[in-house]
Amino acid sequence: MSWAWAAADRAGTPVVYMATMDRDFMVALRTEALASGQASEEDLEGAEHHGRAAVRITTEVGVTPWLGAKRGAMAAHASQITEDSFFLQMPEDVFANVWGQEWYIRVRPEPVGLGDGVRETGLLVSVDGTLAGGAARQEVGR
Repeated sequence: MSWAWAAADRAGTPVVYMATMDRDFMVALRTEALASGQASEEDLEGAEHHGRAAVRITTEVGVTPWLGAKRGAMAAHASQITEDSFFLQMPEDVFANVWGQEWYIRVRPEPVGLGDGVRETGLLVSVDGTLAGGAARQEVGR
């Protein structure tokens, strides 16, 4: 992670987020998928070890409007996700439930009042380029 910090410092990036997955959400989905017969133990092996516990997550962003692009990007990485993989075989509704949000932990500046189940709000950018609450999105300088 030190190279990431160095890059953020050099670019003058004031806020840094670490991408993760909500482990508690994924374990709940795993339990549901196994109970309904939609997936096997082999399909979901290791789910309890991915990501971070929900209480550590500071930021959640809904990405449902971009699911088509997300599925396409996953399919484009054939060396990591084969076309017959469990992930790409998910029906649209299941794919949306699993991949319709992304999670982050704000690591710089140290978040105050976030974590322990409290999440940052107002970061969602809509398809028309506005932030949650209707504010215009600001372009970031280089």
